[in-house]
Amino acid sequence: MSQASSVLVVEDDPDVRARICRAIEQEPALTLMASVGTVHAARSVLGRNLPRLALIDLGLPDGDGSSLI
Repeated sequence: MSQASSVLVVEDDPDVRARICRAIEQEPALTLMASVGTVHAARSVLGRNLPRLALIDLGLPDGDGSSLI
């Protein structure tokens, strides 16, 4: 069996972020690495580990999510 792909979720709306995280946690091929709500928090996570996949909201309260890509 192959290893699950790690996922980073960057979404400022807590309800949307929670729904996305629940969906990821229900998929055996994925593992939630982290979920954060700001560009700053995402950069902190990315400074420690790189995920295989990232779901990034483009309109975040402290910047443009495309800067993370």
